Amino acid sequence: MEQMNIFDYIRKPYKIPGHIRLIELFGGIGAQAKALENLHADFEHWRLVEFDAAAVRSYNAIHGTQFETSDITKIHADDLQIVNTDRHTYIMCYSFPCQSLSVAGKMHGMKRESGTRSSLVWEVERILKE
Repeated sequence: MEQMNIFDYIRKPYKIPGHIRLIELFGGIGAQAKALENLHADFEHWRLVEFDAAAVRSYNAIHGTQFETSDITKIHADDLQIVNTDRHTYIMCYSFPCQSLSVAGKMHGMKRESGTRSSLVWEVERILKE
């Protein structure tokens, strides 16, 4: 049996059963959406949660969407409008701010309620629990 390498997987279109609705938390300019596009996945930009107005403008320009800025600390699970799960596969991804994990961010970390940008990852847990 011939062994496949990573490039063999990249060349093949990736399919998930059902229509995909993508929810990007800390979405920036949409790297996760671009990855799905590169995989030729059939998906819809469902929700974007991004605080940075310039990033949202860029996201909208790149992906042809009309999202507005939003604050993860004010978003709740119901706001994501996850409905008709029998017809749609929802993918929620996130790339939380990690500056405070680096030397440049003084390695303050992501301890819950620390007030660091990286501690916003706990908002994802809150939404998942909701």
